[in-house]
Amino acid sequence: MDQRAFEAALREELDKRIGEVSGYSDDAFGHIGTGEMLVVFLTCVLLPVVLVLVTR
Repeated sequence: MDQRAFEAALREELDKRIGEVSGYSDDAFGHIGTGEMLVVFLTCVLLPVVLVLVTR
């Protein structure tokens, strides 16, 4: 397969996928609850700050 045909097929597939995903509603991706947000905050914000302060 030559480069132009490959890029055309790739662009066609990408356009198809973008069209599909753009039609999704917010509910399709799910809901993040309070408990999940707490875990994310503790893991991604608080834990690194504490580790930096402790290892200084």
